[in-house]
Amino acid sequence: MAHYSDEIINAFVDGELGGSEKEKFKQDIKDNKQLADKIQTLCELKQSLKSSYSQVSLPDSYSEKYSSSYNIKSVAFSILILCTGFFLGTCLDVAHINDNYSEKNEMQGIKLTPVNLHKPNKIILHISSSEPEALYKTLHKIDTILETYNENKMPFKLEVVANSGGIDLFRNDVSPYKKRIKQIIGNYSNVSFIACTNAIERLRLKGIEPDLIAETKTGVTAIEQIVKRLQDGWVYLKV
Repeated sequence: MAHYSDEIINAFVDGELGGSEKEKFKQDIKDNKQLADKIQTLCELKQSLKSSYSQVSLPDSYSEKYSSSYNIKSVAFSILILCTGFFLGTCLDVAHINDNYSEKNEMQGIKLTPVNLHKPNKIILHISSSEPEALYKTLHKIDTILETYNENKMPFKLEVVANSGGIDLFRNDVSPYKKRIKQIIGNYSNVSFIACTNAIERLRLKGIEPDLIAETKTGVTAIEQIVKRLQDGWVYLKV
């Protein structure tokens, strides 16, 4: 029976596995009830998040400039993407493979705080791709957030969390934006960069020891950090 790390499991649930690797994983689910239950738990988390955030509405009081800078409709849409599209395809695949999952809900104790879109001064930005366009868009979003809050002289907190190929943004050996990230770290104590521990472990399994930019935080998975921040009322943005 194949053994999969949490990083591989999360990559499957996030739709990041492809081709033969994805097909082999789906085949192994049929013979691994424990694996199937773990994936089902992640799907139940999606349902919990969807239920908590399905009533998000936009304030009428947003100024045109502020709404333009943040594309606030995209903020709400991104939250719903996390809740629905983030896991939807995988959940349908798994339900088709095995419709006898345990009905226990390990996530039922989660209580989510409604997002305060009137004052979205706590933002978690998520990247999971190493594609050049994704890395560029992430830096652009970061700079837009910094510029907007500085211009309006508003306090804020920003976390940039990366999993899968996204952690390349934080790697000294491959990141095309390492100088800019180091500048941001040096100038903003309220901006943090977090590399998913599962993504780091997956690189190590491939024989790669990632050389992360100093001050990059580790020790937590991307999904754990995102859920924690959503519980605390942070706004979620996905690149």
